[in-house]
Amino acid sequence: ADANGCFTYCNPAITASVGYSQQELLGRKAVDLIVEEERERVQLQYRAWATDPSINDVAIETRVRTRDGRILWVEQFTHIERDGAGQLLRYHNFLRDTTERRATEARLRANEQRFQRVVEAISDALAVV
Repeated sequence: ADANGCFTYCNPAITASVGYSQQELLGRKAVDLIVEEERERVQLQYRAWATDPSINDVAIETRVRTRDGRILWVEQFTHIERDGAGQLLRYHNFLRDTTERRATEARLRANEQRFQRVVEAISDALAVV
């Protein structure tokens, strides 16, 4: 993305993930893909990173909306390219879809809570005996 956060290149993986063609994404602000309720948080974070010349590599987790309306959780890793004076030139963004991992983690937490309730019930029952 350029210094304004607009796509200048999109690889086939991102277009397949979000459902937009390369032509539809080029020139569009990358932040427009982020769900509305998280957009300001992400923009503020990127502004802070962009203005600090000591920061070059960052990561953030957020949700994006695909062309067909699905919500994907993504980890976005960004290398901020700067000139010799530390001024922002462009962003190199790498996204990883973490939707399935997050769903698996939620199922594991739910199973752990059920298991804990069973253990507590058994402990309570044994204490009565």
